[in-house]
Parts: sequence; C-alpha cells; structure tokens
Amino acid sequence: MIDVAQHPPQLDERTVVAATRPRLRWWRELAIALVVYKLYELIRGGADTGASPDAFRNARWIVEIEQATFLAFERSLQQLVLPFDWLVSFTNSYYGTAHFLVTVAVMVWMFLFRKEGYRHMRNVFGIMMIVGLAIFWLFPLAPPRMLPCNDSIPVAAAPDAPALGDCYVDTFNAGKQLWSYKSEAVKAITNPYAAMPSFHFGWALWCGLAVSWYGRSRWLRRAGWFHVSFTFFAIIVTANHYVLDAVGGALVVAAACWGASRIERSHRPVAVPDSSPELAVSPAAPPAQ
Repeated sequence: MIDVAQHPPQLDERTVVAATRPRLRWWRELAIALVVYKLYELIRGGADTGASPDAFRNARWIVEIEQATFLAFERSLQQLVLPFDWLVSFTNSYYGTAHFLVTVAVMVWMFLFRKEGYRHMRNVFGIMMIVGLAIFWLFPLAPPRMLPCNDSIPVAAAPDAPALGDCYVDTFNAGKQLWSYKSEAVKAITNPYAAMPSFHFGWALWCGLAVSWYGRSRWLRRAGWFHVSFTFFAIIVTANHYVLDAVGGALVVAAACWGASRIERSHRPVAVPDSSPELAVSPAAPPAQ
C-alpha cells in the first residue's frame, strides 16, 4: 500500500553528502521523455500483433472474476450516464486529452518548482512504464467496448461462450465526438488490446500522488484527486476499461513507487557528518572558580 503521507524520501539536512548528483538540465530531461514516449508508442502499438484470440479469452476471464467479486458494475454506471449527452461528450474529451495534458503539466511543474521531488517521481514514472508495457505484451485484453454481441449479449472469443451481460456502448463512436477509434490518426497511436493495466488511471494516480506529496496548496491537492476520480469515472463510462484494469494500474504505480525507492536508496551517496564551523558545537566552558 502507498503511504501518501510518508512515501516521498526525506532529506537529512544535518548531513553533507559526499557526492553530488548531476544537475538537472531541461533539454536532457526533454530528450529522455521524447525517447521514452517514442519507445512506448512502438512497443504498445506492436503488442497487438496476433493478440486477438488471447485478448478476447482474457476478457472473458476478467469479466468472470468481476462477476464473482461483485465488481462488474461497468455497464450499470454507463447506463446511468448515457442519457446525458453533454456529460458523455465531456467525458470522452476528458479521456482523450487530460490523460496527456495533465501528466505533462504535472511533470513540468515538478521540474520547475519541485526539483527536490522531481527525480523520484520521474523514476516512478519510468518504472511504471516498463512494467505496464511488459504486461501489455504478456496479457493482451480486449476492452468492454470491443466485446462482440450475440442477441444483445456480449460473448468473448466464440458464439458458444458463456454470456457476459448486456452490450456496452462505444461512446467514442456514438454521434459526433472529438475522438473516434474509427479515425486513422487514433488507430495509428493506439493498441486496442492494451487495457490491462489502465495507463489512463495509472498516470492519473501518479499525478494525484505527485501533487499530494509535493503540492503546498490545498486546492492543488484537491484538483489532483479530482483528476484521479474523474479519470476512473471516464475509463468506465467510455467502456475502454474494466474495474480490474484500474486496480491493475494502481498496483503498477505501487510497485513503481517501491522500486524507485529501493533503487534510489541503494544508489544514494554515503552521508558524512557535517564538520562545518556553522554547525560545530563548542563544549561549555568550565565554571569559574
């Protein structure tokens, strides 16, 4: 479990570090981010090659688990929202844009104003990406919006498979929307079977933790957790993810926080006592006789 209050590494101001870290350079951080994102696109986009049969088989398995654990409320939530066209449109737009814009904004904010925590959160993000991409390759998963239907009953993998419940609505393709999976541009940058873990939720949770740990404004922290909450709402309403995808995203973030802390602790320079005159304490003079 992530301890929101205690997780960020605390620095001991009464020690002098024997070795210093290299100075952060914006151009170097930007180059790293661009290379990592390009690799992310290539790996994520290629992970769907030949994955269709496994993706639908895994979807049936996920839905059966959710039904057994009373987590299969995706369609019920979607049905509550569908009558409100304005909310559906807003949710679609939020799902398609905030995922990137808010994450980039938080990363830039950390670099400019919270350098004491930027390195740690950058490392968490990097580990999260590596673990998530590995899961995309090992566990392709068809999202709810892709489940085929048989007499209004979505059936994964085969017509004679067990019934999974009523159909979902692909809100991105319903009416005029800002984003659509029918768009060639969207097809070029998405992997339809990269549902587990939900990077939408994982990135949102990363943002929420960053502003909670390093933000000084109560309103900023509240905005961060609104982003986490509404992102969860959006991934369900748009039928792009199952509830367990969000659970998977949260577990990946927790693992990344743990991994980053372990790595940073093992590479932390040895601290030595500060012998500077300012901190030196002279022994008390003996009393006059």
